[in-house]
Amino acid sequence: MSKISRQGDVIHQENQRNGSLGSSLASVSATMLSDREIVVQISTFKAHESPLSELLLSLEEYGLVVMNASSFESFEGRVFYNLHLQCGRNSKSKV
Repeated sequence: MSKISRQGDVIHQENQRNGSLGSSLASVSATMLSDREIVVQISTFKAHESPLSELLLSLEEYGLVVMNASSFESFEGRVFYNLHLQCGRNSKSKV
């Protein structure tokens, strides 16, 4: 099950497991900083984690420039990513 909501310039998406009581597989929030910059926050479980380096390479292939990126793991295997991205000049995607 997936839930997407929008408040102003903030987009939030949450995917939930079937049969679980509010236990999310992943939650993604994106905030527009300007017409060319966006901050993306991702929360997921370590079991579903892709290496941060793979994620960053994929974003750069779409023409996004990574201004800053960080990740950390909290209790119970939850992993958080914080990404500050800028749309490059030859971007395949529009922010």
